[in-house]
Amino acid sequence: MVRGRTRLVIWLLLVVILLMTLMTLWRPIEQRASETALLVASKRILDRANYYKQEWLLKKQPKRLYLQGKSLQEKKLEEKESQEQMVDFSESGWPIAIDDQANIDCVAWLNLLYPEERILEYVPVQINNVSQNDYYLCEYSYTQNVILVMTLKHNKFSVSVGFSSN
Repeated sequence: MVRGRTRLVIWLLLVVILLMTLMTLWRPIEQRASETALLVASKRILDRANYYKQEWLLKKQPKRLYLQGKSLQEKKLEEKESQEQMVDFSESGWPIAIDDQANIDCVAWLNLLYPEERILEYVPVQINNVSQNDYYLCEYSYTQNVILVMTLKHNKFSVSVGFSSN
């Protein structure tokens, strides 16, 4: 009987140690997956912006185009993309989303370049427009320590990802 209890205690101790090890290792794995997903999303945004710029060049650089952009969408979004969407362009040919007051609309800009909006299970919890007269800059905070930034400055479009260690 004592021997049976000893085995049970040893097995329980072993299971607890394994669970603690798994919990300790899970956090870095989850953080790495989130970072990778955000980097992939930033590359998709850049790819879509380049696609729009290429169409702008091929169509003789109009101020506005009606495009489908379906080739860059996931299959589950094809139904949404079946209608044409209007795309406005900067003087250098980068897609932009300008509101009625001639300011950048950060929500519409993200929707234009990354209609999925969701990265893993996260959606932007805060969107900041920190644009100035000579450039557009939108910050999309997905969590307290993860931010995606889209910038159009000096005719150059860029997407960057920031991570803080909080």
